[in-house]
Amino acid sequence: MRAGMGCSSRRAAATPLLDTAHRSSPDRHFLRRCWSLPFVPLPLTRRVAVRRWRRCVIHFGYYLTLAQAYRTGDLSFAYPLMRGTAPLLVTLLGIVFLRELPTAQVSLGILLISAGIVGIAFAQRHHHPRAAVYWALANAAIIAVYTLVDGAGARASGNALAYVVWLSFLEGVVFLCLDPRPARR
Repeated sequence: MRAGMGCSSRRAAATPLLDTAHRSSPDRHFLRRCWSLPFVPLPLTRRVAVRRWRRCVIHFGYYLTLAQAYRTGDLSFAYPLMRGTAPLLVTLLGIVFLRELPTAQVSLGILLISAGIVGIAFAQRHHHPRAAVYWALANAAIIAVYTLVDGAGARASGNALAYVVWLSFLEGVVFLCLDPRPARR
């Protein structure tokens, strides 16, 4: 399975928890991101640079919880639970930490859409492992955190495109450091 997914390095095989991170990590398109660096401004403030590194660490946690959610439960259960719960958490955390209050209509929309997506997870009426629920909810929490960190970081940087490009580059560096050998097809 690993070889078919383009991840054949010994290090990934030795650490199966990182397998999902390696398969979907930004290092697969690392060179493409490097070419865009000359076209965006450098991160000039320490505050913005710290947010970018913080986001890389948070995103690594995302990959780890994603891998565990998929290992312990079905994709058809874990994915909608993660992606349906995250907007609710973003809204709640945004209210508490960023003082961003959505209107009643927006709140109702978020609630209805999230309920619909989470409902997909429970469409099959069979028992799902508790571990899958916990990992999926942990992943949803991390999604919410990195969404807020990215929003604040992009605003603080003054250039959202530069923030995203440098973020993708740094995230690629982190994954290349984890496994410096390129994945073979």
